[in-house]
Amino acid sequence: MKLFLIDGHALIFKMYYAFLSRPMINSKGEDMSILYGFTKYLLELIAREQPTHVAVAFDPPGGTFRNQLYPEYKANRTATPQLVIDALEPLTELCHTLNIPTLMVPGFEADDVIGSMAKRSQGEGFDVYMVTPDKDYGQLIDTHIWQYKPGKAGGDKEILGIPEVCAKYGIQTPVQVIELLTLCGDASDNVPGVKGVGEVGASKLIGAYGTVENIYAHLDELTPRQRQLFEEARPHIRLSHDLVTIKTDIDSLNRNLTFLEAQMDTLQKELKTRQERYANSVRYMHRNRKSRNKMMFFFSAQNVNQMYRRTRFMKEYATYQRAQGEAVKVKQQQIEEKKQEISNSKQEKSNLLAKGQREQENMERKQAEQKKMVAQLQKEQRTVQDLIKKEQQQEAALNAKIEKLIAEEIAREKARIEAEKKRKAEELARKERERKERERRLAE
Repeated sequence: MKLFLIDGHALIFKMYYAFLSRPMINSKGEDMSILYGFTKYLLELIAREQPTHVAVAFDPPGGTFRNQLYPEYKANRTATPQLVIDALEPLTELCHTLNIPTLMVPGFEADDVIGSMAKRSQGEGFDVYMVTPDKDYGQLIDTHIWQYKPGKAGGDKEILGIPEVCAKYGIQTPVQVIELLTLCGDASDNVPGVKGVGEVGASKLIGAYGTVENIYAHLDELTPRQRQLFEEARPHIRLSHDLVTIKTDIDSLNRNLTFLEAQMDTLQKELKTRQERYANSVRYMHRNRKSRNKMMFFFSAQNVNQMYRRTRFMKEYATYQRAQGEAVKVKQQQIEEKKQEISNSKQEKSNLLAKGQREQENMERKQAEQKKMVAQLQKEQRTVQDLIKKEQQQEAALNAKIEKLIAEEIAREKARIEAEKKRKAEELARKERERKERERRLAE
């Protein structure tokens, strides 16, 4: 069994920067770049790698336990782009529509969730692939756990196992990546390390001593300058070690999480048969702005189920249009060649005419199929409009009922207040009469 665990936030940021200079804007002026790129990559990954199980992990809102350990953790980062924030909810709904579980545990980053799931799933017989470019994941690599790094700028992906990560950093075991990161620190996360120690120097030290703790036990073997730097880092080195260590034992992670295998198998079969059409559709969309805007409209639909079905239909329709255009060009070239043959043989001309008639019949049949597809699309659009209208009517009725209940509650509250006022007034009047009676008696 093959499990793919995807770092959702890493993939979102990858698509954000990939489309930053050429955003995909729909007819409503909404930026669909992240939604399109994330969905395209996810579907292509499933079609290409054929996993039996897949899940996407997202960072939770708010801080994590690392912020409690070190309040300055990631404090140097700029604010998250609004496009990234706005993409989280629709992407989560899209994953649910595709029957792909999403993992999010309050207080823990996606790294910790993926680390815990990877180690647990390895023990259950899975081959686990962690889809992320983050070098921190190197510490999780094991016998049946790999890091699947997406390619840059359309390049090939990179799969790191134990031999690859050990050769890359010059270490004996992947868990030593933690020691490496402790020495180097992480400027992007504002994690302090040992000043003046880079990746190359850290690799040599860890290769020689194995752990940070062992380096401190042999400080007298280092140069005077290195000893000074390590002494300066001593107060925070334990904290840095804790900050770069990915959790692999989150207790609150649902231990009975199931992945919908049947739905995944169905999706894989469907994607396999449509993979070539999908690639052609993407190329056509980038060349044809009108078709591109249509596809972006479907990605922005509120109903995610309808969105996915319509998007798939539009891809098929666009691919069909492109295929017809290419077929016409091919047929035109064939006709020119046959004209030369017709001049040499009347029999060949007769054969070519018969073939042309058959081709004409096929073309008419294809045109009829195209019309049928357009009619089906229009029918689905009308159905969606009817559903939206029905929902609006139900919402209006519910709002009216709520307003009525609120008005009734306000009226009851007013009546209660008036009654209370009247009771208090009567009480005051009674007390006033008693006071006057006491004064009168005293006067007598």
